[in-house]
Amino acid sequence: MTTAKLAGVPLLASQVVQWSLRDGVAPVTQSFQIPIALVPTFEQIADSQTEVNLEISSAEGSITIERLLVITAEAGPSPFIGQVLVGDARWKWPYTIAVKRYNIRRRAGFKRREAFDQRVLNQVTPVVQFADFSLNENAAGDKKPWRAIEMLEDLLTASDTLDLKKGEYDIDASVESLENLPVENVILTSSFDVAVQTILQRIPGAKLWIDRKGVVQVSSRLTGEEEAQILKARPEVVAGGHVERISNSTTRPTEVHVLFSRESEVRFDYEEGRVPADGERIIENVLPIPDYQLTINGETLPQNTWVTVEEAIAAWNVLATKTRRGTVFVIDKEDIRGAFIPELGMWSRMDLAGTFLTSDDEGTISARLAALRQHYRQTFRIPRDWMDRILSMKAYLVSTIDPTSGERANSIAYADHALRTSQKAMVSRAPDDPLTYAHNVNGYPTGAAGVGGVPAITDTTKPAPARVSIVDQEQGIIRVDYIVDQSYFHDLVFPSKIEGTPTLKPNAKGTPIAWNAVAFNAVTKTKLAADHKLALILTCVPAAPNNKKQMHRVIVKPGDIRALLPKSAQSGLQNAKGPIKEIYVGPAIETARIAWLDEEAEKIDRIFGIGNVIEREDLQDLVVNDDIQAQIGQKVDDVSSAASLIAIAQAEAARVYAGEADRLMGYMTGHIDPTLEPKGFLSEVAFRVETNGNAFAGLNLPAAVPPVDFAAFLDENTRSVIYKEVQQPK
Repeated sequence: MTTAKLAGVPLLASQVVQWSLRDGVAPVTQSFQIPIALVPTFEQIADSQTEVNLEISSAEGSITIERLLVITAEAGPSPFIGQVLVGDARWKWPYTIAVKRYNIRRRAGFKRREAFDQRVLNQVTPVVQFADFSLNENAAGDKKPWRAIEMLEDLLTASDTLDLKKGEYDIDASVESLENLPVENVILTSSFDVAVQTILQRIPGAKLWIDRKGVVQVSSRLTGEEEAQILKARPEVVAGGHVERISNSTTRPTEVHVLFSRESEVRFDYEEGRVPADGERIIENVLPIPDYQLTINGETLPQNTWVTVEEAIAAWNVLATKTRRGTVFVIDKEDIRGAFIPELGMWSRMDLAGTFLTSDDEGTISARLAALRQHYRQTFRIPRDWMDRILSMKAYLVSTIDPTSGERANSIAYADHALRTSQKAMVSRAPDDPLTYAHNVNGYPTGAAGVGGVPAITDTTKPAPARVSIVDQEQGIIRVDYIVDQSYFHDLVFPSKIEGTPTLKPNAKGTPIAWNAVAFNAVTKTKLAADHKLALILTCVPAAPNNKKQMHRVIVKPGDIRALLPKSAQSGLQNAKGPIKEIYVGPAIETARIAWLDEEAEKIDRIFGIGNVIEREDLQDLVVNDDIQAQIGQKVDDVSSAASLIAIAQAEAARVYAGEADRLMGYMTGHIDPTLEPKGFLSEVAFRVETNGNAFAGLNLPAAVPPVDFAAFLDENTRSVIYKEVQQPK
């Protein structure tokens, strides 16, 4: 005879009696019908929060569900039948708030690049550490970062939450193999069930459930133990559902194509007076129109429109205003170059001349001179045809300097420039050193013109002390700001080389002896050089061609990632007949980072749709994080390969194939076995007593399972780089 008792009280056979072991943080609750006279007794149990047991006895064995809680009395189906709602321990979890902070980052120092023109991947030990209060302290007082499992255990055992003791919870050893994701900056201020779910999500494949004895269990879905549970419950009850191993061969992709956005370094050159031809990477010196309106080449342009310096000066001189003396005030480019020598004071003289001699009451000439002073040889525009091929651009290089903060190396300006010697340098110089007011620096590459008609950048090319920034992303406006060195041996950086440099040499005839002096028979006055050249390297994302061919494609086949998958997920792996699966990895994870090499300029142009479409194989010498010679499927276990496109592609493909493995699916009704548990992909085991006294077990294997985070298949070094994980100092 089959019976069911709650707290020793026989339950009425007027309804099906059922209890489920179900995974998740949501509680299992069930209503049970009892004699109406016993309702007050159960109300007292609910008030006292006394734990009760549910006992099911049948010819096949007895099952006891322990540590249940009577929640409340409910309205029964008739005046003579009472009803109570019962739940497991999880029904109280939303009533408790968890306040925890784990592995909180704290910046404890500063970083700088080892070299200004550093352009290679550089693994740097971060100076970011964890806040002391957020670390895990053991009995000996030693502190270390929390692991996800330790966080979960801390939540379950904390005195202000559940306060569970050993034996009241169990974390299966199978979870240890899953728990290897970085856990940093975890801040929990939520209800306890939400907090537990947050930590569970940090352990790919982990599941939580409460067993028959009321013990909180944490186990893995990827163990394959569901098959043993199904065998225990078989044979299946007729018309009670069916569980079958389903082949996913037709949905399992024959290949997984992982697509990455490309970030490519692009070199742009400037040469005074040179107009770019179609497709040339030649930039122009520009400024925003300060006038209310200005007509250039027959077109009237409004204020703040970007035009070249040559166009602006020519248009202004067409509008040149006569002075009170009848002469015409024009802006001469040679005067502008001389005005950049501060000691000559030419900016103020030109301003006064333009304002007072021409009755310029609106300050137009002053605004024009200010625009020239701010932008001449300092602000540039990328050609329109190149901007049409660029989705976005950044003033950094593709190399990563600090993997913890993700800081990239700044863009570099290889520009001719001049450094003015400070008084500090003059005083501290050796007695026999010549007194030099300034010296010119050849920052632009020298040598014969190479690919693209410009000389190549070599290891002897000196970058200028300048900061490159993007002023207007849409119009391709770039600015170069020259920076004085912190030691202050030079107090000014000129935006080009200078000519007519003053000197104190007594025999240097025709050369001024001071910045504000003019030699009697001076051949050249002190001013910026007539010619100027500059090369910039920016990082750009291509917008052309306008299809998937602009992406960097890594192909992974099923057999390539077999070693990454748990044994239970390898079933049917080689029998893949489905369509090719394409996955896009966003730039927040990683991009295909392509370095600039002058000899490979034609390949860089092809990335942006100039010429034939370029494939991954053609870029093997340029993509710094894609070793095309590496064997797909080989474990990536060294720092030099960390965060490589292959490692990420393997992890993404492994996630797909893990979800498409052949496995048991369906719902079945079988015979009761007291040892049945929701292990592996089993989401629920329900023990049920029908109104006719028959006892069964229902097992549910859902067709859709929670996807496994791709990071579970990444190697430790790759995770550290992608998640910018703090590396503890040794």
